[in-house]
Amino acid sequence: MYKKLLKKLSESLNEIFISDRLLQDALDDFKLINDGFGHDIGDDVLNAVAKRLQANVRSVDTVARLEGDEFAIVLHGIERTEVADLMVEKLRAALQQPFKIGQYSLSASGSIGVAVAPDQGRDVNRLLKKADEAMYRARKFRVKVGH
Repeated sequence: MYKKLLKKLSESLNEIFISDRLLQDALDDFKLINDGFGHDIGDDVLNAVAKRLQANVRSVDTVARLEGDEFAIVLHGIERTEVADLMVEKLRAALQQPFKIGQYSLSASGSIGVAVAPDQGRDVNRLLKKADEAMYRARKFRVKVGH
């Protein structure tokens, strides 16, 4: 399944040959939701996150769940950093809104890492690694977006 997803992300990155942004998002403290409310509620939160991410990107962009609480988003054709930053902020703001899951209202903020194609490579594995490193820097320094 993971190899199939990597192939899809790779194809998505190769469809457009101008600047793309690969974002990696991981939910902060998602373990608390799973531990406190159970895995079924946790799965519902992950589904709601995926839908919210998809609703806040353009139709040409790609959203995919990588594993656990990690998602990848390919923003196609974003040449200017300011535009990418605005889109990332839009995604961050969307995630900060509570999720209504059954009787619960749950928050699931995320840390987002950004990698730029082709500047940081065209290979999806390299870009995921760069986005992952940026995401963990963002989490470590308590900022919400890492480059």
